[in-house]
Amino acid sequence: MPDPEVTVWSKLDAKLKKQGASKQERPPKPPKNEKYPTKPEIGLKLLEDFYRCHPSINVKCVTADALYGTDDFVTKASDIFGGVQVISQLRKNQNIRYTDLVLSYLE
Repeated sequence: MPDPEVTVWSKLDAKLKKQGASKQERPPKPPKNEKYPTKPEIGLKLLEDFYRCHPSINVKCVTADALYGTDDFVTKASDIFGGVQVISQLRKNQNIRYTDLVLSYLE
C-alpha cells in the first residue's frame, strides 16, 4: 500500500505543476515513512527471506522487471546470494559490459 501522505502530496504536486507553479512554490515531498516500503524494498525482503528459509538452494542468477533495475537493488540482490548475476530490462541510458566489449541499448 502506498504512503497516504505521499499520495496526497503527489496529487497536489501534479496539480500545481499543471498550473505552472515553480518547484520553489510547490510543497516539498514528505519524508519516507518506514511503514510503507517501496516495491524494490519489498522485493529485497522477499529475496532475503527466501535465502534464509532455503539456504540449500543454489541460486545462480536473479532476473527482475525493469522497475528493479536500479543500482541499489541489483547490488543488494546480488549480495544476498553471494555475488550472483542480476538481470533486468535495460533502459535507453544504460550500458552493459561483456568482457571487454561495452554494449549500448538499441531500439
